[in-house]
Amino acid sequence: MNGTARRLLEVRRMYEVRAAELAAERSTPENLQEILTHLEVMQSTFASTEEYLDADLNFHVAIAHATHNRILNMLVDTIRPLLQNIIRMTLDRIHRPEQSYRYHERIYNAIRAHDVKKAAAAMEKHLRGTEALLDVRSPAQRNSRSVRQRS
Repeated sequence: MNGTARRLLEVRRMYEVRAAELAAERSTPENLQEILTHLEVMQSTFASTEEYLDADLNFHVAIAHATHNRILNMLVDTIRPLLQNIIRMTLDRIHRPEQSYRYHERIYNAIRAHDVKKAAAAMEKHLRGTEALLDVRSPAQRNSRSVRQRS
């Protein structure tokens, strides 16, 4: 996996975990409906990679909107093409989008419940799952893990 993907996932962990927390704190009923709409499209488009990809991307954008932080929204708009590429890479590697959907469902449910800790944990788990799927750990991280496994 290339360094750009690894760096993008680092950035995503920095802002998306906090964005999930802020969305859980600040989301309005309209924000929740927007997030839910994209989640429902994801569920109904398991067979269509492109439609699922668009809904997945829009789900994450909707969470950023729910933070009500204009600067974060500008950041997300700026990196949107990179986000689209990393989501595409992920979808190309999974054979069952239902697994991806379940991560998103947990994130949405925590935000809807205004549970800040669960929202952050659900997003963190989702992003860690993406990293594992794409194996974007740095060479040092991979070597460290293989040394521990041999011990």
